[in-house]
Amino acid sequence: LVKADRKRNLNKYIPDVARAIMETLGEIADESPPKRPRYDKEDEELLEKVNSEEVTEMTFRDCLTQHVEQ
Repeated sequence: LVKADRKRNLNKYIPDVARAIMETLGEIADESPPKRPRYDKEDEELLEKVNSEEVTEMTFRDCLTQHVEQ
């Protein structure tokens, strides 16, 4: 019962969290590269995927949902 309540509570926040992540990454990705601090290769790849819409808000929702369901 406690685990089910925890899942339900976490699931409730997934849409807002996914939206916030995308807004933040979108703002970072939109910055011109000279203004951007140096990110490691993995972070740069994520920002490129956000720019190309290969990674979307739904991607984060799916990942967060999958993690909560574990």
